[in-house]
Amino acid sequence: MLFTNPTEHDDVWTKIHDATVAGELGCAAKAATAKGNPLQGDSRALLTCVYTYDYEDLEDVGRVLVALRSLGFMRRISYKTDDDTRAGKYGKGSAIYVAQPESMDFDDRREKS
Repeated sequence: MLFTNPTEHDDVWTKIHDATVAGELGCAAKAATAKGNPLQGDSRALLTCVYTYDYEDLEDVGRVLVALRSLGFMRRISYKTDDDTRAGKYGKGSAIYVAQPESMDFDDRREKS
């Protein structure tokens, strides 16, 4: 999940779209529109999502992170599953992986059993 301000959003989407179509990222991507999202509250940040084939394939998740960094996305990047989104998990603690700004690695925040 990439969060950007509205002035950068179209450029971010163009980069993500083109890299996804070229097979450089995951299996799909989507971006928020300018229309407000009631779940997002007053936040001005717009969301762009890059999907991987399997969130448990840590090698592929890492590959996509490196590809995003090579495209210039150096801010914090979070990864959340669709199941968590459907379950209504949003905000702090909802990401299973987090890459800190400029990091080429991510923290695995899943609960260990």
